[in-house]
Amino acid sequence: MTTPSSLSTLASHCDQLRRRYDPAPAISRIDALLALLAQSRDALSLSVSPIPFLRQQAAVQLAALKNDQQDLYNRLTKYGKAIDKVFQTTLSRLFSPNFKADLSRASLPHPFHGNEPLVHYSIALHLIRQGLPDIAVIFMQEANISPPEDLMNEFSQREQILSSLRSGHLDPAIHWCSQNRKFLQSRGSSLEFDLHQLQFLKLFKNDPQAAYDYAYSTFSSFATRYLPQIQRLACSFLYASDISSSPYADLFSGDDGLHIVESEFASEFCARLGMNPEDPLNVIITAGAISIPILLKVTSIMKEKKNEWTSQGELPVETPLPPNFYYHRIFTCPVNKEQATEENPPMMLPCGHIYCRTSLQRMSKGLDSKIKCAYCPNMYPFKDAIQVWFP
Repeated sequence: MTTPSSLSTLASHCDQLRRRYDPAPAISRIDALLALLAQSRDALSLSVSPIPFLRQQAAVQLAALKNDQQDLYNRLTKYGKAIDKVFQTTLSRLFSPNFKADLSRASLPHPFHGNEPLVHYSIALHLIRQGLPDIAVIFMQEANISPPEDLMNEFSQREQILSSLRSGHLDPAIHWCSQNRKFLQSRGSSLEFDLHQLQFLKLFKNDPQAAYDYAYSTFSSFATRYLPQIQRLACSFLYASDISSSPYADLFSGDDGLHIVESEFASEFCARLGMNPEDPLNVIITAGAISIPILLKVTSIMKEKKNEWTSQGELPVETPLPPNFYYHRIFTCPVNKEQATEENPPMMLPCGHIYCRTSLQRMSKGLDSKIKCAYCPNMYPFKDAIQVWFP
């Protein structure tokens, strides 16, 4: 398993290799050898035989070069072994019949067996989201799946708008926001105002009068929600002759505003399509890269202790993932401490207390029998429990 200490050791090997991989000494030795050859050539023109001296000096320089090269090769070999030790490349242990962790898929020779179309579609979607529709079409033809024309058109539009944003042209993004204003307002998004503010600042730097006209015609519809920001923008006209020394210099300093609205736009665009702004394939690969070292460590421990993990649908250890990888709340039943799943969802009794369905089934003897709530004195029939969804 990769640990901070093992990575520190690997970094130390890398630093040693980098320090040793300095071409200056080798170049200096080669230059000295060339100079020696030039001197010998001049000596030959004077009918002086420099061969014995040349042979001796050349042997010294060549031996030094050989030693330097051998030392570099040794360090490269050690560094390669260090990499192999830190990063285990064989995953065969995770797919052995004795490690039945992931919904019994890990016991199959091919974990994606039967799900190839989903895998292919995920790859195609990744290519489309990356702005590579031509490659995506070729891949889908090879994978024998139908191209999602509507989705491809949507992401083609997104790429065009993002390209305009990167070039400093905000109008296409502003037009998209005006067309989707109700959606953005329902999400509490500030994207449309941020774009107008950026356009105002861009105009202000070149032509304050044009910025004034733009603000007059634009900001009135945003006054209810963004009045403090608009007031600051309006007051900046008082310092137009020396904005860098004004209280509003922070509005005009820094050039990261374009990158911020670019990220905002990409996120809101995906949200309008009902998609996560994070590319699913990137999420899967990153989560897998985090999980695999932990699972490899678990398999090593289980092998040493001669234990087997036979539970289906759960892993033997918890895998810590970044906070942005959690897309919904996780409910743990207060009775049996199990996490809720689609097959075992959280159920709420009329008193407001929530349990997993299996716990309620164990607490009742049938659909018509009453359940005694573990947290209050009330009793309810099983049929009165309703399923709960967490945002």
